[in-house]
Amino acid sequence: MAWDVAWLWGFAAGIIAGAAAGVLYAAWRLAGKLAERERAVSECQRLLRLCHTALGRELEGESSG
Repeated sequence: MAWDVAWLWGFAAGIIAGAAAGVLYAAWRLAGKLAERERAVSECQRLLRLCHTALGRELEGESSG
């Protein structure tokens, strides 16, 4: 009888540990996607600044020329 109870507790602990591992894996994947999105946003902002600078130079050239 004691072995049955120990087996049941071990089985329950395995299920809980598996669920916790699944949650950690999902959080890890989400963090990776968020970091990727943050890098993409940063790159877009950098490109927008470059375009803004180039447009400003173009407009300065037209107004002086």
